Amino acid sequence: MNYSVPYEYVGNYVDVKVTKRTVTVYYKMNQICTHDRLYGRINQYSTNKSHMPENHQKFQWNKDRFMKWAASIGDNTSILVSKLFDRYKVEEQAYKGCMSLLNMENQTGKCVSIGVGSHQSAWL
Repeated sequence: MNYSVPYEYVGNYVDVKVTKRTVTVYYKMNQICTHDRLYGRINQYSTNKSHMPENHQKFQWNKDRFMKWAASIGDNTSILVSKLFDRYKVEEQAYKGCMSLLNMENQTGKCVSIGVGSHQSAWL
């Protein structure tokens, strides 16, 4: 499971207290954040938007804009971008993957095409 911390603490060692219901993070014995504990599927995220740097909070792209761009490329790109957004609880976590697709399309003039038929699948 993955839990966010305020961006100022990224790269620092922290102490974590885990109970049945909560995950509490401490830096130098000071509590910096608390999350409800996640159970269930592996690699879930609990992200507090206020933990992101201000420039990430006011990102110039959003889900609708990425989806419109994907639709302009084609159905398969729309499906791929939709799957990226479905993976994350916090929308902004999908932006990096979407921007990678956009950059690839900008650099090559092409975008990834994936099979979506009953006998084909793509893993993200």
